[in-house]
Amino acid sequence: MLLLTPILFVPPVAALLCLLVRLALIASFCGILKQLTRVLIGTPKATRTSDARAWDGVPAMALLLGGLLVFSVWLPAPVLRLIHQASGVVGVKP
Repeated sequence: MLLLTPILFVPPVAALLCLLVRLALIASFCGILKQLTRVLIGTPKATRTSDARAWDGVPAMALLLGGLLVFSVWLPAPVLRLIHQASGVVGVKP
């Protein structure tokens, strides 16, 4: 049985707002990551001959983005139970 986070059981306007905020955060994270890779790795000093194409890394990035999107909406039962237990220890109702 899939346990869904409470985001799916809120009014449609709030759910849409949450979705927009999540998409904005994901887009910001991707932009920052792109800038960091450009700064940390830098531009190549010499042109290298390579058989790699520009779209070779897209499947791996799509897989990671898919995982991020899935786990931002759905949490496995043991993880959700752990969060509920931790909130009980702190004294906050989830």
